[in-house]
Amino acid sequence: MENDPIIAYILKTMQILNEQKLLATDQASDRLPITCCIMSWKSPKTLEATLQTYFKENLFDFFDEVIILFQEISDEDRLLADKYGLRYVSTDHNIGIYGGMKLLAESAQNDYVLLLENDCILIEPNSIVSVEMSRALTRLQNYEVDVYRLRHRWQPGEKFDTVRKFKAYHQPQSWWAKLKAFMRPFKRRRLIGTAPYVLQDVSKKHYLTYIQRQIEGDFIVDSAVLPWTNQSVLCHRHWLLTEILPYVEKHPSRRSLNGFQDVERALNCCWWRRQSFKIGLGLGLFSHERLDF
Repeated sequence: MENDPIIAYILKTMQILNEQKLLATDQASDRLPITCCIMSWKSPKTLEATLQTYFKENLFDFFDEVIILFQEISDEDRLLADKYGLRYVSTDHNIGIYGGMKLLAESAQNDYVLLLENDCILIEPNSIVSVEMSRALTRLQNYEVDVYRLRHRWQPGEKFDTVRKFKAYHQPQSWWAKLKAFMRPFKRRRLIGTAPYVLQDVSKKHYLTYIQRQIEGDFIVDSAVLPWTNQSVLCHRHWLLTEILPYVEKHPSRRSLNGFQDVERALNCCWWRRQSFKIGLGLGLFSHERLDF
């Protein structure tokens, strides 16, 4: 019986299947309890270029769940999701950034959500992703921060104008720039949180009031001096759904984006600055590069 080649084949097959099952279990247990949420709207070229940067470094292997939201979904969107084997949710019409963020958060199955957009390219290797994501999650789990920024500090990409503004108010070159910085102290103070994006050394006294460098090398910044950002942030899903988005719904900004409410604009307000939310800020992983216009 033991020498029967058919029985031997079956036993060997069962052994291989059990080993594969154990391996899959181990791999699944290594995944972080994070839902990676990607928002997209009429940008298949940009999204595919972004996804290629993710697959190159096996980014999705870090997450327990990945969801793409296609607003005004098209056949091209569906083909793209099928090509990469990704789960998606969709709408037949545009619901804007606020609506999209809320739908993604409500669709997520994990306690933590990573909010990305279709043009948030990954620019760091797998080894750095492991360190940055684990550190960000640990800070959140230990209640050290409320939200963790993952847009790259040194290579933030397109449409990151706060660095220019910081330099204008904190490193003025002309007499006019120096006068403007002197005449607008509150504006100057609100830009202090951008210091880690510009300076290696943030040990000046007026920076230390709001920015604490951690022994691991990342920073914890007070929301009094650093605004909310829509892209490349990790936060607790419950915090997003019960505190952040409800405030936006009740206090919409008069400045809409494509006719829809924008979370970033609505939270650029005194309420956000007065909450003293703690914002984590490390090296970062993602930059910003758009191909569809």
